[in-house]
Amino acid sequence: DGKIIDRFAPDIPADDARLRAVIDAALAA
Repeated sequence: DGKIIDRFAPDIPADDARLRAVIDAALAA
């Protein structure tokens, strides 16, 4: 879910689901 983001960028607002999804996909690629 947001685990990758929480690990690499914990400062990203948890409610910014769209941004998290985009970055999550970028890091997972």
